[in-house]
Amino acid sequence: MPPRLTVTQSEMRTFMECPHKWRLAYETRLSPHVDGFALTFGTAFHHGIHTMRSNGVPDYDGIQRIIDEHPRPDPSNRAAYSKCRAMVRAYDFLRDRNAKEHASELEFAYAFNRVNRLRGKIDLIAEKDDGSLWIVDYKTTTEQYTERVVPPLDIQACAYVWAGFKMHEAGALPRPPHGIRYEVIQKPTIRPKQVTATVFNTGYEIVGTKKDANDYLKTHRADGRPVEITTQETREETDEEYEARCLDWILEDLDGENPRYVTIERVFDAADLKTAEMQLRNLFAAIRRAQRGEYHVNTTHCRFCPFSRVCEWVNHFDDTETRDALIESAFLIRPERNPELAIEGEAA
Repeated sequence: MPPRLTVTQSEMRTFMECPHKWRLAYETRLSPHVDGFALTFGTAFHHGIHTMRSNGVPDYDGIQRIIDEHPRPDPSNRAAYSKCRAMVRAYDFLRDRNAKEHASELEFAYAFNRVNRLRGKIDLIAEKDDGSLWIVDYKTTTEQYTERVVPPLDIQACAYVWAGFKMHEAGALPRPPHGIRYEVIQKPTIRPKQVTATVFNTGYEIVGTKKDANDYLKTHRADGRPVEITTQETREETDEEYEARCLDWILEDLDGENPRYVTIERVFDAADLKTAEMQLRNLFAAIRRAQRGEYHVNTTHCRFCPFSRVCEWVNHFDDTETRDALIESAFLIRPERNPELAIEGEAA
């Protein structure tokens, strides 16, 4: 009998992107010295959503700590922090408040068969007014999500379907999940800018026109005297101003053709569970074959792959000593196969 294999959701996604990338990450056990910033940003966003749902208020200090721990230049960290705050605020404004939270950050670990095991985490189980339970998956995207059609079951959705029914069988859920709800929000593409700060004889700084200043005085002073410009200077946009502009950017076209926040629901049927089991069975079989060296390289993912340099070095250096030295300079070699399982105390 082959040794037991525990696969996590992140490992599944890596394998589906490129089996060669998976082999370098999980079999060779290479880990970049610095993770991609997109992963850090996603962790910060999920932390904000989770703490908002759990405590009623997002943990903005925690968001900033996660972002600041990534070794990027400070201005980039500040912009990312404002973007992330704006996305969390937008989600809080737009989320369905009629749906009650049944469970948040719900972890699962079930045996798929005698030798294969699946482990993962569901962002949210929400309960609607009719009592139906929905698996909620938060997604961030760098591009506009214009497709509002119900997506097919990808491997992550298959894991959710299968795990949801397993949770019901185990008594962790009172009813099987009724469906999956994708909540997709686009990362703001706008950048911090310089603004013209105009100081009028009100003594207050007002960014805008002379009319803005007069309107301000009419609101705050009974006499409404006209104002004159005293100084005018250009300065960097503050974090608060940039965050407010990012929030407006997300919310500006919700009902139009190009919304930056969309929700899509897929109702599960009897065929979905069979499809999920088949897809997961095929995935485990493919991983087992890849462990034996039977795998391919998906070149469509090379551009942003953190291991692309390894492939280049292997192709250009016949000297294994030089090649190994380059790999050691850019990557760590982990003692464990899957760091997620090592953290959980499970055999990796």
